[in-house]
Amino acid sequence: MKKPQLVFSLTCLNVEMKDDAPTFSLVFFELPLVHLPLTFYICNGWIGGKGSFYQEIRILKPDRTLKVRTDPQRFILEDENTPQFIFNLFEGIHFHQEGTYWVQTYLNDELVTEYPLRVRRV
Repeated sequence: MKKPQLVFSLTCLNVEMKDDAPTFSLVFFELPLVHLPLTFYICNGWIGGKGSFYQEIRILKPDRTLKVRTDPQRFILEDENTPQFIFNLFEGIHFHQEGTYWVQTYLNDELVTEYPLRVRRV
């Protein structure tokens, strides 16, 4: 087993598949503070590994407590040169306060990346 690399992780409002290639629409790293629930994707791309793995995504509040998380998602890489794309739909998420939220990606319970998601008043 060889651990893969996370080559991208992004937040967007829409994902379309065309000929087995994803198209990401409305990529964002900042959100306006609204009182409506939001629906969005977090998309990860893995490559360079071989074997069976688990991915988990967590979003932390500005105080770094857990807001939401995915269940562990199993994926298999049979070829080190073939990427694996994982799309997570987060439906009806409320961001009740402005500040910096944190998007974390774990591979087999190990933190691989963390990046800010800013929520601000318009």
